[in-house]
Amino acid sequence: MILANIKRRVAGSLLVVTMLTFFTGCSINYTFSGASIPEQAKTYSVGFFLNQATFVNPNLSQTFTEYLKEFIARQTRLQQVDRNGDMQFEGEITQYNIRPMAITQDATAAQTRLTIAINVRFFNGIYPDKDFETEFSGFADFPSTESLQAVEDELINEIINQISQEIFNKAFTDW
Repeated sequence: MILANIKRRVAGSLLVVTMLTFFTGCSINYTFSGASIPEQAKTYSVGFFLNQATFVNPNLSQTFTEYLKEFIARQTRLQQVDRNGDMQFEGEITQYNIRPMAITQDATAAQTRLTIAINVRFFNGIYPDKDFETEFSGFADFPSTESLQAVEDELINEIINQISQEIFNKAFTDW
């Protein structure tokens, strides 16, 4: 009787150890940001996003590229590398335009909208079926009584934050 109980306990312990080994062998790491990053992934790289929009802001490529690098660093445990990361981002800025919005009765614009679109190619070195190429866009409105130059930096920061969040969500949260 005692020997039978010992055998059952050993068998149960072996089953638990086997299950733990199996489940930890292929795991996904969840973070407070809601990201599900494969545990095998250790690095990420962000290529320089060239500005191919018709209207070019000379600082936008550098600003966006650096912002995306920092955004991913803040949200994940991944280490940034110059190229060939386990998770790779590259692409180009495809749109930077301004257009009037909220036309008033006297046919003047009360608001103006700045829109930025960025084409992103994402390569997941752990799960290639998660690769994608998608265009992300964001916008911000400002009063037409203000010049673009007066509000441009603030608007760009707001828009690239929106776009970076969307890129992050698509790459890391499976939303």
